Amino acid sequence: MLILAITHHTPVPKAAPEKVVTTFNAEFLSVMQEMIKMEVRNYMNGGSDGLRAVVNQMD
Repeated sequence: MLILAITHHTPVPKAAPEKVVTTFNAEFLSVMQEMIKMEVRNYMNGGSDGLRAVVNQMD
């Protein structure tokens, strides 16, 4: 006699990916904001050489 067992497998829920929270300090945000302002000014004046020009102006 052959007996077959039928089993029901409940899928195991996958763990949610961990949320990565990155916070920037005020100094970093201030530097980034200043770089963006300088780049926009350069662009509006027609003389944008890209990020290299902004970094050179900051030195």
